[in-house]
Amino acid sequence: MFRSQIRTQLQLATAASLTCTLFYWLFCFSNRTATELFLSSVSVYCSNESTLHLRMISKDVQLPTVCQDLDCKAAYLKHLPLASSSHRADGHHPIPPIRHLLWKNESVSAYFAEQLKTWHRVHPDWTVVLWRDQDLQPFVKKHFPEALPRFMELAPYTIMQVDMVRYMLLFKYGGVYADLDYSLTASLDDHRRFYAVVTREPEAHSLQYFKFQWPPRTLANPAFLMAAPGHSFYRHCINCLQMMPFTRGKPLSFAGPFGLTAILERYSAACPVASSPLETVYIPPSYSFYPYEGNKLNSSGSVYMPMRLVSLKNSCKQVSGTWPEQLRKYCTDPNNLDPVTDKTQPMIAVHDIKKIGAVYDGVGTSLYFQNLTHLRKLFGSKLQMGVEWI
Repeated sequence: MFRSQIRTQLQLATAASLTCTLFYWLFCFSNRTATELFLSSVSVYCSNESTLHLRMISKDVQLPTVCQDLDCKAAYLKHLPLASSSHRADGHHPIPPIRHLLWKNESVSAYFAEQLKTWHRVHPDWTVVLWRDQDLQPFVKKHFPEALPRFMELAPYTIMQVDMVRYMLLFKYGGVYADLDYSLTASLDDHRRFYAVVTREPEAHSLQYFKFQWPPRTLANPAFLMAAPGHSFYRHCINCLQMMPFTRGKPLSFAGPFGLTAILERYSAACPVASSPLETVYIPPSYSFYPYEGNKLNSSGSVYMPMRLVSLKNSCKQVSGTWPEQLRKYCTDPNNLDPVTDKTQPMIAVHDIKKIGAVYDGVGTSLYFQNLTHLRKLFGSKLQMGVEWI
């Protein structure tokens, strides 16, 4: 039943993204003038006015629009403007030092406060912008009026509105969006050298939801995203979400992991070679932003963990000696993620997968709402209200 529901959501997301691709192909082979970039309310941008102040990538260098391995990561860092030095004297990186928080109001539970404190310890000088539920509609109305009808259509489902708005915030202002249940373990400055970062979920999730194969299909993680302002991929996300069909109360196939995965794949397929830095997207290894404790599946307290383990064990029954080594090793103990995890890159952030239930709409453990702390107490003068940014 669960797998059937997931399959349906994946099919919805993929079908909607195909529509976006038609407009993207029209764009990719046009002369990219400002007029031709706009195609009704569903136009999709590769390059846009935001790229005019950037020098284009060298004509002698071809970089993939979407990069998800260490070879193209090295090429990105070598050839993208502003990316070649991890310790720039001027401290300037394409992605600004801003974290966007999306929450109901100005207070969070002690549970979330502990995780937010890790961000302030690692990046005490960052600006933290709080976007309350009441700030979202005015923001969309002013900066993305063409998307307001869809935003209002999602109104009964706050989490779906929140999922959609994060792409708008990153396109408009740049910076970092992360769910409240993310702890930061290391500096993000190295990743700020890129122009966009889309994190991915663990390989075990991909092996469960998609075809059991190696390498697995990438499952994008919308819980942790980074961008330079005006990035083409986030414009693409906004345009696609305006027309993407959705099932009420099922956010995964809309702007959640499955929806984002489909949008990202179509973006990459439509324009495989980047002509501007603001087209490039880096996808780091899952271990850097979505590790399991001890790299063990059963370290999760999620209600989905037992069925995930059962599903993976069932898939392993088909594995034989001719299968890729990674899967053969993994299937000796599906609880141990080491054979299918790239741990060569450092751990940067930890998503609390011990939690149970969703954060929004009053669902979840009492930890989400007990012992409230005002965000001003956590961030002091570094906290700014989103309403002041509108």
